[in-house]
Amino acid sequence: TFNGCVTVNGTSNNVPAWIKVTKTYADFSSAAATNTITLMTLPPGGVLHGVKIRHSVAFGGGGITAYTISAGTNDATAKYASPCNVLQAAANDTFQISSGLFSENHGADTAIKLTAICAGANLNAATAGAVDVWVLGSRTA
Repeated sequence: TFNGCVTVNGTSNNVPAWIKVTKTYADFSSAAATNTITLMTLPPGGVLHGVKIRHSVAFGGGGITAYTISAGTNDATAKYASPCNVLQAAANDTFQISSGLFSENHGADTAIKLTAICAGANLNAATAGAVDVWVLGSRTA
């Protein structure tokens, strides 16, 4: 979470920081074509500045013909990052980055979710896939 602050000249200032989380096909496995999992928690007063999604191993297997991952909430699954095609071959220049300023709640944590959607088979048919998701965030005090 984004709890750290930087002290400059004796004053505590919050500085945006990137946090990286890695998920694999096993994390999204489900006997359905859609599954939403928790990526991380945004603390009270947290601000989300951007999300970068980049897969290092293509997702697929078992007849899957499409596979995307987006970032958002339970109610708005692509609120923070639009669906990223992770079925395509992984490459250094194959990623998606989304930006915006989002602050959800000053009194409670907010769960940041990843939603995987596939076609051709259920998510539990996948036999490969790894994705790194970076979240740029800060916390107002």
